[in-house]
Amino acid sequence: MAGEFQLPHELALTNAFIDNAVLMFNAAVEAARQAVVSEARASRYRTMLGKTLGELSGGGISSEDDSSSDAVKRSLFKRYHDLKNRAWASILRSTQVTSRLSSAAQKRLESDFETVKSLEFTVSNIYGFLQGIIDQQGEIQLSMVCDVFDLITRYYSDNAVFYMGWKSNDKHRTLGMRIKTTRFVLPGHKVESYHNSLNWESERLLADFDKVFALLDGKTEADVSLVSVFRQHFHELRAGKRISGSYFDVRYYPGVGTIHFFPKSKTLIDRMNRWVGRQRRWLPPVDTQAGQGFWQQFEQAESFDRAFHSEVNRQCPRSSRHIHFDPFWAIKHGGESERERGHRLLTQAMSTVLASRGIDPDAVLENEPSSLLEWTGSLPSSTDLALAS
Repeated sequence: MAGEFQLPHELALTNAFIDNAVLMFNAAVEAARQAVVSEARASRYRTMLGKTLGELSGGGISSEDDSSSDAVKRSLFKRYHDLKNRAWASILRSTQVTSRLSSAAQKRLESDFETVKSLEFTVSNIYGFLQGIIDQQGEIQLSMVCDVFDLITRYYSDNAVFYMGWKSNDKHRTLGMRIKTTRFVLPGHKVESYHNSLNWESERLLADFDKVFALLDGKTEADVSLVSVFRQHFHELRAGKRISGSYFDVRYYPGVGTIHFFPKSKTLIDRMNRWVGRQRRWLPPVDTQAGQGFWQQFEQAESFDRAFHSEVNRQCPRSSRHIHFDPFWAIKHGGESERERGHRLLTQAMSTVLASRGIDPDAVLENEPSSLLEWTGSLPSSTDLALAS
């Protein structure tokens, strides 16, 4: 359940689509070439005929001669690159993979696309581009999970709880974070009273949630998406009703612009928490490297949360005589020294809380992975994901 996973969908472009795209591009280039040459010839003949009466009398603007070799080359260059940009964009937008990407993942792919579109638009280059997406699809899609995790944990501190991170390096030890399985809140979705739907940015965020949790569920899309929930039940949501989608119940508070998400599957939230934790080295690369104490405090992090914050407040008391140091702010926004101090204070507080409960997260099992495969883990299929869920 916590291992790496593959996309539940692949690229789907037929050979005919690619061949036809190249044929259309070549035809468009040839038509543009002929148009530019014809326009240059027309410009030359127009110049040979001389000026109009208005131009001769000084009352008109003389038309420029666009028949020079340099002018023709500039016009061809501009039109050719416009056509090539359009042709490559048609390939990018025609893949099933890109239609499943979150908005942030789409932007990352499109930033890389600036280099791709400089290539000649040929069948072999198109296949090379698609193969590159296939080779990176695990990384691309898994980055989407981190994007949504960061979105959830960025705004409200109550959306996540902390746990003691894996002791891979004492100097860089930090606390890990995991999303709450009960509820989290996202702000910034206020609309005017006369609106009948959320704004475009809010709907795009909901679409990102749909894509990522469908991915975690081993599916291509949510059966009942959050976008459809808000479009079909907006007036009910504004009235305070709790509406159910595939992966979340939601409640909307239009006055303050917050959406409350109630996860329906603790398994999927746990899958996200474990994968992000492993990606950011908050969790060990292999589960058996950590002992029972480590996994106990990871799994029970929500029950320790209040005691942990109380201990942090005890170690960093507010005082009118001194500037209050906020370790939670420091680890996110502070400089290097502030981040180190923040992590040090937070790990000390967590150690105190765990010790008071008799939990030792560092009592590891001395199990070494037997092979490279055990370190990295194999990539389960989408079927495995669906069964695991």
